Amino acid sequence: MVNQGCLNKRITVAKCCAATQAAAYTKALTYGYNEKSMSRKMRYLHGQIRVLDRYKADLSVAMDFNNEKSYKFDDTKIEVSEGKARLIGPTYPTDNPTITTCATYKPCELLSLVEDVSKSGSDDVRYTIEINGSQYWFDGSDWVVSSGYAETNTVQEILVNKDLLNLKTRVRLVAYLHSDDGSTTPEIEDITYKLGFCNCISEEQLSVVCEKITRLCSDCNC
Repeated sequence: MVNQGCLNKRITVAKCCAATQAAAYTKALTYGYNEKSMSRKMRYLHGQIRVLDRYKADLSVAMDFNNEKSYKFDDTKIEVSEGKARLIGPTYPTDNPTITTCATYKPCELLSLVEDVSKSGSDDVRYTIEINGSQYWFDGSDWVVSSGYAETNTVQEILVNKDLLNLKTRVRLVAYLHSDDGSTTPEIEDITYKLGFCNCISEEQLSVVCEKITRLCSDCNC
């Protein structure tokens, strides 16, 4: 097993060296230095950078309510304070506004989903999966386009049926905040989901790539 901390450091250094050396080769080409050899090395280094960029076995995505750039919502209906998201009162909206992460990703699978929410009575927090701009929910037999809060799922429903999701395109989670009668509000403290990515190379393969780059770029100062 490759040490993850060491590997991450090597990835950073290798990408820096590859980019720096490729830029140097590009500059050298303008002066006519061994064009065939320089072009071959430059193409190789650019290819290795792409290999390094593919290394992302999984990724945890969190709605971090202490970082306003990580989520988005209608601020006339939802407020975020003290690290929590809630509906704006004292008479809370009952049209089920949503909050979602700003970023989208291209995974091949949903690995996990964890929520930390508080709710009372019939208030609730429910979810859809946004795939390429359209929201989907599991209707009991398949993942189909959702028309709104009435067609949403609980965390447990999503996890039980996540293997039926067809992802591999832009994905993010959408959370609906539901106040049953406008007198109370659910609160979200944290929502975290983990995505898995396809076509990843192994840690051992990655270590070999890093070693090749550092040998080729022996004079790199990264």
